[in-house]
Amino acid sequence: MNKKNFLRATILALVTIPVLYWSMSLHTKEDSTLKVALNISTSIDDLDTKSIIESADYSVLELLLSPLVEYNNQGEIIGGIAERFYWNNNDLIFEFRNTTFSSGSIVTPEDAIATFKRLMILNSNSHGELANLLCIKSRPKTLSDECEGLIAEGNRLILRAKKKTPFLLPLLTSIDYGILNKRLIDEKSLKILSFSDTSGPYKLKQVDDKKYLYANKNHWHYKTNMPQKIEFVPFDYDTNSKKSAENLFIEGLVDFIPTASEFRLNNVDYLRKRTDKPFRVHITNPIAFAYAEYTLPGLALPIEARRHIFSCMRRAVKKHLANDPSGRIATLQILPPSSEGNLSLEQTEHIESEVEKYNNPCDEIGIRIAVPDFLLDYYKKILDAEHNNFTLIGYPDVAIFGNRTDKDVPELTILGVDVSAVESINSISYAVKNGILVPPGHQTPAEWLKIYFDTQEKSDRMAMLQSIQFNTVWGDPRIIPFSIRPFASVINARWETNFSQLFANDPYWKIKLK
Repeated sequence: MNKKNFLRATILALVTIPVLYWSMSLHTKEDSTLKVALNISTSIDDLDTKSIIESADYSVLELLLSPLVEYNNQGEIIGGIAERFYWNNNDLIFEFRNTTFSSGSIVTPEDAIATFKRLMILNSNSHGELANLLCIKSRPKTLSDECEGLIAEGNRLILRAKKKTPFLLPLLTSIDYGILNKRLIDEKSLKILSFSDTSGPYKLKQVDDKKYLYANKNHWHYKTNMPQKIEFVPFDYDTNSKKSAENLFIEGLVDFIPTASEFRLNNVDYLRKRTDKPFRVHITNPIAFAYAEYTLPGLALPIEARRHIFSCMRRAVKKHLANDPSGRIATLQILPPSSEGNLSLEQTEHIESEVEKYNNPCDEIGIRIAVPDFLLDYYKKILDAEHNNFTLIGYPDVAIFGNRTDKDVPELTILGVDVSAVESINSISYAVKNGILVPPGHQTPAEWLKIYFDTQEKSDRMAMLQSIQFNTVWGDPRIIPFSIRPFASVINARWETNFSQLFANDPYWKIKLK
C-alpha cells in the first residue's frame, strides 16, 4: 500500500470506528431494556416490606433491596450485603462488604439496625420476626429505642440471640429484611420515603410520566450484560385477550413473562403453536400450591359440614387432574411431595378412609366459592361434577373479603402460594401468619411460632408441622388442598437465564444478553 492509500485508509478507520462504536452502543443500550409482563398490586412507590402478600410485589422488592444473606441456586445460604457471616457463641456476626447504595453512600450496619427495628415496631411483616429472638427486655417502640440484640461495631453487625438458633440465618434471606437506607425511613410514620436510593440490584426512577427500574452499577451483582432498564407492562389474565401476557409476548411487546405472572406449562404450548420466534423456558420443581380457604362465614359451618365439602372437592379434583397440561398433581399436603414435615402415611390413610364415608352429594349445602376471574372457567370444569353443583363466582381480587361476615361473603375462596420443599422458616411463618397452617387447640399463630422457633430437635419440629397440617386439613378444616404444580417463565431467546428450580422467584440480575 502506498503512502497516499495508507493515509486514506487511516482517515477512514478513524472516522468509521467511532461511528460503529457509537452505533453499537446505541444498539446495546436499546437491547438491554427488559420489558416484563407483571401486574403489581399497587404503585411501586407504595410497596412495603412490612406487608408482602403478592408474589409480584415480592419479586419487585427483591430487585430494589438486598438482604444480608441470600440463597444460591442450590439452596445454600451465601453472602449478600454481608460478605462474611459466622456464629460466635450466641452472636451471629455479619461483616459487611464494601458496598454502597445506588447513590454511592456506604451501606452500614446502622442501616440494617434501622431496617430491622422498623419491622419490629410495625410488627406486621409476613415472613417471621426478629424481636422474639433478639430483644430480650422489650420490643423497641421507636427507631431510637434499644434492642440489646442489635449491635453495630465498625463494619460488623452483631445479632446477639437469646440462644443459637438454626432459623436466624434463613429468616434473614427473606426480602422482608432487605436493607433500607435509614435516611429514607420516616422516623414518625416509618414509611419508606423512596426507592430511588436502594441497596438492591436496581433503583426506581421516573422518566416523564413513567417509572422504570435502572441497574444499580454499585451493586456486587451488577454486570454490563444484565438488563440495564426494566419496564413493567400490565396485562390481562385471559389468554383470549389481545393484552394477555402471551399475546403481548408474541407481538414482541414484552420480552419476559416471569413466574410471578401466574404463567403455566400449558401456556408454553400456547406460545409454541402461535409464534416462530425462539424463546427459553424455565420450569421449577412442583412448589406452586393451590387450595380453597374458608372465609369467616365458611368457618361458621359445623366441622362435619366442612369435612363433607372437603370430600366432595377431593373426589372432583382427583378425577379431573389426571394428565393435567399444567403439571398439576392432586394433593392432600400443604407442602410439596416428600417434604420434611408432611403428613405421615397413617394420617393420609386416615383422611382418605374418612373421605369415603362422606359420599352424599354436596348440592344441598349451597356453597359459594370466590375464584380469581382468570381461573373461573378452569375451576368450573374441575368442580362442576354431576353431583357437586358448587356456585363459583369470579372476582378480580379474592382477598377483598378479609374479616367480613356479611351475607355477600362466599364460604370459600380459591388461592395459591409458593411453598418450600425444605424446612423454610420464611414459608412456615408466612403460612401460619396468613391462616394457611392453623395451630391446633387455642394456640395463636404467634404462640405456635414461638414454640417452633424454640424447639431445638428437628424431629420435634417435624412432628409439630405434621400436627398443624392435620389440624388444618381435617381436624378442624380451614383449607382444602387442591393441587401442586411447577412454576414456569419464558423469555425472548436473545436473553439467557440462570434461575434455580428450588424457588418461585426469578432474580432478574441472573438474566444476561446472549
